[in-house]
Amino acid sequence: MEQKTSFRTIDSKLSRVRSTWSKEATVTEECAEFESNLQMEGQVKIMVYRFASSECRSKDHKSAEELSPRNITGMGQADFQ
Repeated sequence: MEQKTSFRTIDSKLSRVRSTWSKEATVTEECAEFESNLQMEGQVKIMVYRFASSECRSKDHKSAEELSPRNITGMGQADFQ
């Protein structure tokens, strides 16, 4: 069963890249995914962090308009390992 969780539960897993972000974390039975919209130099980078495989994937977008709407629960500095 899929559920939403707060950013604070995975905050300790992230380190190094600082930027403005909106966040949404999805927890499944297999793994937890963290998706963040990073506003960096006019581009939006979507970072997906998987606990299970400890991999970090990213996809660059030219503008935020290419992204689907998300619920923004807060703004701050995010660190990605």
